[in-house]
Amino acid sequence: TYTARAREKGIKVEWRMASDMPRQITGDPLRLRQIISNLVSNAVKFTAAGGVTVDLRCYPRDPHEAPTDKPLELM
Repeated sequence: TYTARAREKGIKVEWRMASDMPRQITGDPLRLRQIISNLVSNAVKFTAAGGVTVDLRCYPRDPHEAPTDKPLELM
């Protein structure tokens, strides 16, 4: 996992969540976890020193897109 790899490299992985971030968002939970995990893994892989910061923010949905019915639980 990226946590073990970061620890081996001495890299800090920091998660920050905007104060207005909802506790649930609508989307495909499996796919979103996979995307975030891949992005963080690659960031750790290509970071030689320092750290990786994941900054979570929520932007309004495009009103022209069809909504989905799958909530995603965060933390």
